[in-house]
Amino acid sequence: MPLDKQQQASFRKAIRLGAVLQREHPSIVNDYGQGESRREIVQEKGLAALYEVPEWLAVESITYTIRGYDGRYGGDPYPGLINDESELERLASQHRAYGSRLRTAPYSVRGKKCTPWSDDELRYLVKRSTERASNQEITDELNTTFHRSVAVRTINTVYHQRYNLCRPDSSLLKNLLTESP
Repeated sequence: MPLDKQQQASFRKAIRLGAVLQREHPSIVNDYGQGESRREIVQEKGLAALYEVPEWLAVESITYTIRGYDGRYGGDPYPGLINDESELERLASQHRAYGSRLRTAPYSVRGKKCTPWSDDELRYLVKRSTERASNQEITDELNTTFHRSVAVRTINTVYHQRYNLCRPDSSLLKNLLTESP
């Protein structure tokens, strides 16, 4: 299905913004390499507001920042911040694993360090979710209870873990329930 004119304009804007982000925010490659999602990078750096674009467009532009643009849709091509195809595939695989919430990949980003979620944290998250606690309440409680009041967990990571744990088809939830003490 062909894109309408507005979609084409948005697509071109994301491509152009990807090149700008390469110049002005080259640290994006480090953040992405450390496991931060494209959305987390956009939110952490305030890119949507900074460049006055919708969040989804800023998120899409991160792809072009990392991979570059080959020129197939018009405009000048440019290389990505990562040009090694094997590295791109490794990172894509890592992010797919995180996106599908495999047992080995529930991480929260704190600066450049990733802190794995403990089973006790995940059980606590499920318990508080069933009690209908807000994401903010759960975030504060997790940081106080499990991280000595250091802001390791963010509302964003709590939201994503909560969403994925509380789905009916969650294998992570099934594993937690079968491992319960």
